[in-house]
Amino acid sequence: MIVGSPIMARPDDRGDAPAVIATGAGLSRDEFRSIAEDMAARARWSCPDGGRGGVIGIVATPAPEMLAVFTGLAAAGWCVGVLDPGWTPSETAAALAQLDPSAILVDSASRVDGLLHEDVEAEDAGRGWTAFVRRGCRSAPHRPSADTPFYAGFTSGSGGRPKTFVRSHGSWWRSFDGFGAWVGTDAAATAIIPGPLAGSHFLFGALHALHAGAPVVLTAPSRLEAAVAEHPGCAVYVVPAMLPALCAAPVSPAAVFCAGAALAPSLAERFRNAHPRARLVEYYGASELSFVTIRDHADDAPDGTAGQAFPGVEISVRDESGEDVPAGTVGTIFARSALVFDGYRGRPPESGARTIGDGWWTVGDRGALDRDGHLTVAGRGTSLIICGGVNIQPEEIEAALVDHPDVAACAVVGLPHPRWGEQVCAVIQAASGKAPDRGGLRTHLAARISSTKRPHRYVFTDEPLPRLNGGKPDRRAIRDRLLKA
Repeated sequence: MIVGSPIMARPDDRGDAPAVIATGAGLSRDEFRSIAEDMAARARWSCPDGGRGGVIGIVATPAPEMLAVFTGLAAAGWCVGVLDPGWTPSETAAALAQLDPSAILVDSASRVDGLLHEDVEAEDAGRGWTAFVRRGCRSAPHRPSADTPFYAGFTSGSGGRPKTFVRSHGSWWRSFDGFGAWVGTDAAATAIIPGPLAGSHFLFGALHALHAGAPVVLTAPSRLEAAVAEHPGCAVYVVPAMLPALCAAPVSPAAVFCAGAALAPSLAERFRNAHPRARLVEYYGASELSFVTIRDHADDAPDGTAGQAFPGVEISVRDESGEDVPAGTVGTIFARSALVFDGYRGRPPESGARTIGDGWWTVGDRGALDRDGHLTVAGRGTSLIICGGVNIQPEEIEAALVDHPDVAACAVVGLPHPRWGEQVCAVIQAASGKAPDRGGLRTHLAARISSTKRPHRYVFTDEPLPRLNGGKPDRRAIRDRLLKA
């Protein structure tokens, strides 16, 4: 039950078959295995003391080699954190503070400025990779088991501080089994991955394809239609914001696997009308919980529901006292399964997942179960905004905005958007009574937060913003006011 073991196994009578395909590059199964084995043999840097043993970071563009390196490190017993090269230096520093790795691997195309803030040694890791290793880290990683952590992912936390969640080999292997059993042969088709591998949805799709013996196609969102046309019978992993591009594609994929945000019934219907023979599968979950529900949009599930329990998952909707609520009643969504995460690294987040014991976990999402077990997700239990499948914490944007001299106070909320799910809206109380220049605000934010988190809309006011008793912005009241305007 080690992630990556099927492709790492020898011998392989399909060694010349493609493993990973990308524009202008690619790896056969033999080449993929060679890189993975080489990196596993070279990666001998870990600190058994201080809680850092066997944790490593990767900063890389989504090239074919990155997946091979990830697989080799995981097979050697490492817990691997994938950092997005598009993050700002401050975002990268915050993620690394939580990950606390023994070493960081960087490819030749990625920047390394300020990755570690203490003494490190730079070493040639081969094949164009450089390892930045903490001094004194020289003991070899151990042989992994199903319980060994192999992946550290990042999701937004309160105030913008990332939550670094950890998953074991066994939890993802069981996810592979459940997904394959539910989806069938469609899950073993050529997988098109049009998003960053720092996102767990896209990384899961790539690793599952390799697990199933299928090739992986890495592409940019702008080339999604072309990639589908180049690979007939493919399966595509998307977030809802990418689905309109597929609706316009002249060639139908065999299957589309959609996650990351709620899929609007109108968009699902539009896709099915455009590609009636393509299978549209939606699933709901969370980084910490993994899969919770899954549905095929060809079934008779009620519109707007996220499906029924994923194989091996139990779902419970409870009130504030922890008691189950009647069918159709909105409460807090809890899940119990062998797929849940192993915990967080670094300082525990203020708004992270919580458990009520006996294996039941929640991330605070609200929803209702009908009598047939269909789950409707009614909203997030936190201030989280989901735009195009990207989790955005408004506190991070607010902290950056109030650094601007013309901003007295601000609140950031998510407003409905037909394509992106939600759009980011910043409501700003001007410091001088005059609205700040939008261009100046955009320039100010560009140096502080990544482009996917920046507001799409600005609203200016001279009036004090509504606040809760604790002094925090009353985002619900502000959002309701905007929706009624």
